[in-house]
Amino acid sequence: MWIEKDEDRVEIMTSKNRLCIIILFIFLGCAASPQSLYDSIESVESNNVANKFREAIKFSQAKEIFPNEIVEFELGTGNSIIELSNGHRYRTFYRLFEFTGSAGRMASFKITTSCKCISVFRETIVYPVAYVLDYNGNVLTSDPREWERKHDFILTGLSYEGLWKTKIPEDGKYVLLVAADNSFVGVLLGINYPLILPDSPETYILSSPSGRGTVEMLAN
Repeated sequence: MWIEKDEDRVEIMTSKNRLCIIILFIFLGCAASPQSLYDSIESVESNNVANKFREAIKFSQAKEIFPNEIVEFELGTGNSIIELSNGHRYRTFYRLFEFTGSAGRMASFKITTSCKCISVFRETIVYPVAYVLDYNGNVLTSDPREWERKHDFILTGLSYEGLWKTKIPEDGKYVLLVAADNSFVGVLLGINYPLILPDSPETYILSSPSGRGTVEMLAN
């Protein structure tokens, strides 16, 4: 006759608790809404927010990146904040990547963002913006040469991929600033339809100030 020991009972309860947490996470998705996340950014005092690219470089530590290297990044609480405008003023978390440029050579970066949350009902994704800067805060480029919206219904969901390229004016260190376009927070960007379980609900994908992605510096 098998007798359940206290430690066995604890392990069983722990396993059940873990399973419940996983199931709850999958069904609820991201706890904080994109708008509430953005409101928290807007509540930050102005003296802690960069208003110019030169200030942004001073406020945040840049991570060095090399050709053919892929670096993962997160945008969210704990990152520095900058105020940007595309005709509409907004604040955003940002990350900096430092690279070495050679005069007359091209610098190319592929930036990809993907859905952050695993959820039945709602997922979120960063709609990325990027700027290649010198250390005086001058913008070399901010417009992607190529832009692609991908939608893998089964594996990764929605993702955005852009290619930023610019010619380097002189030898030296430069900075790539990656941020989120928060001029349309909470906007519906896509829907994952249930291909495997036809009776399950669609998953709505919303633009968010917080998310994950990768930066790849391409060799030229």
